[in-house]
Amino acid sequence: MKWLIIFAILMMQCGYEFSTGYETIENDKVRSVVMVYNNKQLAEGAPSDTVDMCAYFGGEKINSISWSYSCGSEAETGDTFPLENIMLAGSYKEYTSQNTDSVSLRLVIPDSFIRVALAGVENVEALVPSFLRSSFPPDLLQKKPGEVLDILDFLSTQPSDGAVAADSLMRLLSEDEAIDVKELMPRVLQIFSVPLNVFVLVNGKYKARSNITIRYNNRLRYLGTYIPVNRNPQIKNVRLYKVRGDRKKFDFAANSPEIVAYYDLQGLDSIPYESGFSYFLEVFRENGLVDSGVSLQGIYDNEHYTCEWFMQDNSYQGSGSGFLKIEKDLAFSSVVKIRLPANPLGRSFTLWCVVYDYYLGERLRPVGFAIKCTRGVFITP
Repeated sequence: MKWLIIFAILMMQCGYEFSTGYETIENDKVRSVVMVYNNKQLAEGAPSDTVDMCAYFGGEKINSISWSYSCGSEAETGDTFPLENIMLAGSYKEYTSQNTDSVSLRLVIPDSFIRVALAGVENVEALVPSFLRSSFPPDLLQKKPGEVLDILDFLSTQPSDGAVAADSLMRLLSEDEAIDVKELMPRVLQIFSVPLNVFVLVNGKYKARSNITIRYNNRLRYLGTYIPVNRNPQIKNVRLYKVRGDRKKFDFAANSPEIVAYYDLQGLDSIPYESGFSYFLEVFRENGLVDSGVSLQGIYDNEHYTCEWFMQDNSYQGSGSGFLKIEKDLAFSSVVKIRLPANPLGRSFTLWCVVYDYYLGERLRPVGFAIKCTRGVFITP
């Protein structure tokens, strides 16, 4: 079930079908690989923050591109606005390399972003799932969202006073002197989290979308470690293994004696090809960047990680089984196999590896991303 949920999320971010498989990027179609949001290493934003965004595309070269955004969960039916409205002037840049197009820009999150998104909500109770309402202070549920946002705005902009007043303000708001603020605050921050949805239309027909969660967490983490934030993961390197035999799977601990050679992919790497061997890829993350999440029930746990692999066969113009490609059934693993055609000599490829984190128990938890792009060519030993 976990993998079905993750795959469904990934499919929702794209606006077209993949005739050759999700993990294969074709030369004549634009593919959105990933959009990475970076707010001083965080994968989230708060009102008034300036957030960097980088979008990566593969396949067909980009001739035209347009951007828009919406706020709130009704991404498909709500009003959309030109992304330029919240873009920092002069920050938009497009880059073109041999096989990857990318765009970088900076978004300035409006101070009123969450207020505007929740303007039509009558009370806090409407924001809380019905099965969890009994776990919130009854008087808090009857407050208007604006009353809670007044407190969150004060705490986020006046940290010296907020550190002293946070407990008393939340108890005053809840009209309950017995509440545990450390238990309540992370759950309140979840129900006052709002997605900023970004839409892109490339070459007039290819659609993709992503979102960043706007919440007060990073402004309030001075209150203590019980306020969770999410950092983007980091990729250390991607390694290609040449392994004896025709293998479907590879595990370094069990199969390391069968490794003939390995290559840490950096730029345009030459990979000696011989028949009778299998070729596997593995991604390594930087250590020490594990964040936690907290559910609406107040349960804390560490985040988890998964990977997406994309490959573009730069030399092949046909269709069907002749592509260099990633084995489909392993496309979300940290170790994947390259499926080779009968004769891959001279065939060059572009490889994208995307690592992202997730914790399924937290409402609108920001998703952190990291990307590594490299190129290679199979040559005669």
